[in-house]
Amino acid sequence: MSKHFCNCTDLDCPHNPHNQESPNCDGCIKINLEAGEIPTCMWFNMEKGISSDSKYSALNFAKSIMEREGKKQ
Repeated sequence: MSKHFCNCTDLDCPHNPHNQESPNCDGCIKINLEAGEIPTCMWFNMEKGISSDSKYSALNFAKSIMEREGKKQ
């Protein structure tokens, strides 16, 4: 059986598959979506300078949020 991929370094999180309490990241993603937050693994990628030219890049996501928030004001 292959190990679930997870680059999260938050080993205190009960949903982190590295601490053997959870088989995958589903619980973490659910909690973050409900709270309107970004999972730790996404912050890890941003801190390491990982970027993409994809329309689904973190930069384009942030831009779309800023544009949407600007329209609400």
